[in-house]
Amino acid sequence: MSKLSIVKAPTGFGKTFGYVNEALSNDNKSKLVVAPTNDLKDEIYSEIVKKFGMNNVMKTPILEKLKDDEMQEVIDRFDKMGLFSAKKKYLNKKMKELEGKKDKGIISETEEIDLSNVRDYIQKNKEVNNFEGHVVSTHERLFYFSEKFFRNHSIIIDEDIMKTMLKIRKISMKELLELNMFSKDFNHIFENRILSIHSAPYKQTVQIAPIKVKTNEIEKALKDEYFDFDVMGFMNSCCFWKYNPKKEVMEEHRKLAEKQELNLKYNRDDEIYFLEKRDLPKVDTVIFSATIEPTFYKMLLFKDDIEVFDIGEVEINGKIEQHITNTCSRNDLKTHPKKLKEIVDKYPQIPPKNQITFLKFSDENSELHFGNTEGKNCLQGQDILIVGTPHCNEAVYKLYAYVLTQYQSNFSNEQMKFQEIEHHKCKFWFNTYDNKFLRDIQLWYINSELEQAVGRARVLRNKCTVYLYSNFPMKQAIYIEDDVE
Repeated sequence: MSKLSIVKAPTGFGKTFGYVNEALSNDNKSKLVVAPTNDLKDEIYSEIVKKFGMNNVMKTPILEKLKDDEMQEVIDRFDKMGLFSAKKKYLNKKMKELEGKKDKGIISETEEIDLSNVRDYIQKNKEVNNFEGHVVSTHERLFYFSEKFFRNHSIIIDEDIMKTMLKIRKISMKELLELNMFSKDFNHIFENRILSIHSAPYKQTVQIAPIKVKTNEIEKALKDEYFDFDVMGFMNSCCFWKYNPKKEVMEEHRKLAEKQELNLKYNRDDEIYFLEKRDLPKVDTVIFSATIEPTFYKMLLFKDDIEVFDIGEVEINGKIEQHITNTCSRNDLKTHPKKLKEIVDKYPQIPPKNQITFLKFSDENSELHFGNTEGKNCLQGQDILIVGTPHCNEAVYKLYAYVLTQYQSNFSNEQMKFQEIEHHKCKFWFNTYDNKFLRDIQLWYINSELEQAVGRARVLRNKCTVYLYSNFPMKQAIYIEDDVE
């Protein structure tokens, strides 16, 4: 029987390298350590090598950008569509072609570089998949190891992996209709799913069965096509939520459905959010995270025996100065375009690279934005400015809630309203749901994004200041009301 343990510790507590040293020193069984990003994967790998040497550890490789633009475009296309078996076959084919050119002495300098990179990538992937020592990888790559691999490995997960286990993507009806036309062998499969999506009511969570087709068959059919979305993820999705930007279109659809007069005219600008559910491998697993919600894992995995170790709050050395007067949501910053500049101008000492906000409003010199902060150490010990309350589309909260309740509770009709709530021992006004479970998911999501952003300064150990503009209260912050319009 596999065991799941959760260790909840503050951001900057040193858990990433602490658990590596502890776990690898005191247990004879090999570990698969997974981190949210390749950068953090590389840092953890370097730490393990420094501590234990190179003989008993490997990391999953990444393919360096190829010199041949055409080859790189094909690889990017396979990655985008989730065609990983097709990518593997393509790389093996190109490697043999380049090796043939090398044997004949007609290979160019750039082709030789590509050959070296592809050969190294293929070889290291083979070695990793059969390696019996410690392996360091990423959250996403965790779900592509074989059952055989886990006979020799237990798992350590750095940071909450829930958003990768319940992976949500968005697609348009226009893209789905293009997918439906690509192959006579499979169009009946996609046609049925597209029809079910079209027939479904707007703004409702709807369960669907994953499409059962052999991976190699669908990848063979798709290998020469190009679609700008994760096709395999769409096929494996278990539920969806549909929306149209025009309210009148949604209302007309509702009236026709009530009369059972729904026609087959597809609304090509429909937006469909779909969720792919992935299961953790059935081996002993430990998750270390500052933002994890253990209750969600108990619901998702049907486990009441999850061990939870909560270190609790630890006094910080730095300072979080939070300005709570404005929401600074996406819509707020869009409606008041001068607001962000006004805030930024108040902190001339903070360079653009130390500013974190939404991608749409980010400075071109800033590497970080909401959704891209986990595990980054580039701002450690520095003053940073964070502007934003990272709400996401209601589809995300409702799809999560639907899956976590095992499709037994449909929260589609729940609406947000501006109301007074209590969270983090604070009472404040917030745009949220009356339904407590749905609200808990929303607050967990927003808190995790802000916690990761604030954590980039590592205020736990460093005497630096985080200037935060958001109406969502963070723990250990000093709250300030100001007059930013």
